[in-house]
Amino acid sequence: MINVILVDDEIPALEQLAHRLSQIGNINIAGKYSEPAKALDRIKEDNQLDAVFLDIEMREIDGFSLAREILKLSNKLDIVFATAYNEYAVKAFEINAVDYVLKPFDKERLELTVRKLQEKRNEKAEQSYDSIKNFIQLQVLKQSIKKVHAWKDNSIHFINPCDILFFTVKNGAVDVFSKQGIYESRESLSFWEDRLKEQRFFRCHKNHLVNLDKVKQAIPHFNYTYVLKIEGIKEEIPVSRSYLKTFKELMLL
Repeated sequence: MINVILVDDEIPALEQLAHRLSQIGNINIAGKYSEPAKALDRIKEDNQLDAVFLDIEMREIDGFSLAREILKLSNKLDIVFATAYNEYAVKAFEINAVDYVLKPFDKERLELTVRKLQEKRNEKAEQSYDSIKNFIQLQVLKQSIKKVHAWKDNSIHFINPCDILFFTVKNGAVDVFSKQGIYESRESLSFWEDRLKEQRFFRCHKNHLVNLDKVKQAIPHFNYTYVLKIEGIKEEIPVSRSYLKTFKELMLL
């Protein structure tokens, strides 16, 4: 069902349009307004409307100005101009009106308008479905791709997480230490902490994210903390007190 409102400051024309549309079916006349300002108020508070039928020459405001105000409130609403004047057709389609129908209203002509509105609704529904589907597919793909992207020698490298020893923050930049060398990430440490949380990477310090599978020693340090020895490198990685309890639980200490 297509929900529409009608706007025309001439009551007889408003009633005739409502009568003709009611004969067609698949369309619900949600409101009839002879005062454009009240129509705008309705549009502000009702997000279930699909289209607006507008007269062009009205005393309070012309239909084109009203259409622009309507589209500012909701660019999802379709506009149909319903008027006694055929000279405005080009201007009407310049603001992407769905249709332009002339008074006195003919039932068969309005049936064509309703079909156009339904086709627009079907297109919008299909676009919305495709948008949702693409979003879901993208999220699934993002989750399935686990490689780490980082820069070295002016190019982007894609590194398997199992080859990474640890991430560290130095001078505001995130360095990635791997078996193949050191790379620079343009993502934050928190980004990689979240991204690799299922790959046994542990944030052991505000400046360090370590691959637990590469830890070969945990050496007791002052204040009951530890420093970690990592496979293949001499550098020691600290475990700060705020992460100590979780570290010990993970390593069964």
